[in-house]
Amino acid sequence: MLSESPSHHYVHEPFNPTVKVPGYKKLNVRCWFEHVHDGNAHHLVDDMQRLIDGRYSAFTEQLPFSPSRLRSTIRQWRAHRRRRHAGSKPLLKDPVAVFAAEWIAQRFNASVVVSIRHPAAFVSSIKRLGWRIDHAKEFLHQESLMERYLHPFEEEIASSNLNDSIIDQAALTWKLIYHVVRCYQDEHPEWHFVHHEALSNDPDREFGVLAQRLAIEYEPAVRSAVLDATSSENPSEIALSTGSGGIKTTQSVKADSRANATAWHRRLSAGETTRIRSLVEQVSEHFYDDASWIV
Repeated sequence: MLSESPSHHYVHEPFNPTVKVPGYKKLNVRCWFEHVHDGNAHHLVDDMQRLIDGRYSAFTEQLPFSPSRLRSTIRQWRAHRRRRHAGSKPLLKDPVAVFAAEWIAQRFNASVVVSIRHPAAFVSSIKRLGWRIDHAKEFLHQESLMERYLHPFEEEIASSNLNDSIIDQAALTWKLIYHVVRCYQDEHPEWHFVHHEALSNDPDREFGVLAQRLAIEYEPAVRSAVLDATSSENPSEIALSTGSGGIKTTQSVKADSRANATAWHRRLSAGETTRIRSLVEQVSEHFYDDASWIV
């Protein structure tokens, strides 16, 4: 939404191992949710700097063997050149970069916005998408992450596996992420922490406030995009599509944001909701009160 402003341009999930940002080398991330810091970032610095600087290169793309692909590449190159000459800033959206946020902020003088989402809503979305993560494989070998943040959960991470229920898996993912977010709140009061539910229930006001904090002009085009994407006339849930490898992904950003914020009420049984709360409450109590769990 904020990248609708001409002062910024959108960059989609560069730290996602399955994503390559068009016009840039694919970041050499070593795992999902990599904890990046000055001591281990040598494999990322140069390519991230090119991305931050907007140094688009068509040579990073596969050769366009058709006229349509060639035209698309030329259009992208021209758009990037115009944005760079106009001083447009990159706006990175990447939940997978949550453990790299501190490094990005310090290395590239970035403003950080952290979106906080209700655990039941997060888990219900993961259940709908069918996404699984091998926590032991992705986290235990990250010594800096475990030592600094996740050591209280080491046994729980080690005992988890891909055969666990997707409810248990997703709940653990939420707990690990938001335990670190809770630490960030103490360590980085200059960052911007917003609740997904607030953005969903009053998008015009909340995006306006967020834009002001980030010194982004909440101009008519941005406001129009927000209202269009969150309108009650949109579907109550974001549509899904199946990508390569049969992986489900979201197909659009347009939804009735108020209905979407409470979609977990319909997706989860009472037993599943109770189970989620029991698994995450030591962390979730810092963000959500009893009333937030009432269906």
